[in-house]
Amino acid sequence: MLVYFDLTFFASMKLVDAEDGTRARKIATLASYVIFVSSVVIPVFLMTVVCRRFEVLKITEAKASFNTLITKLDKRSRWRLA
Repeated sequence: MLVYFDLTFFASMKLVDAEDGTRARKIATLASYVIFVSSVVIPVFLMTVVCRRFEVLKITEAKASFNTLITKLDKRSRWRLA
């Protein structure tokens, strides 16, 4: 989580900085766009996958094939997942 928040913060700070005079700064701006967009898209995608498989994750035998992160999720309601 620390890496996620740090990358998102520094990417947003680079996007606020308007100076793109050199080639390195242009590449850094492009990388910041990629990091910022992926930091929004990836969590939404993962949340969608978990919500679509919500009924399957309630079954104990089906949870065994998933990793420990998903098995520790609270499966009482979808709102609690968020």
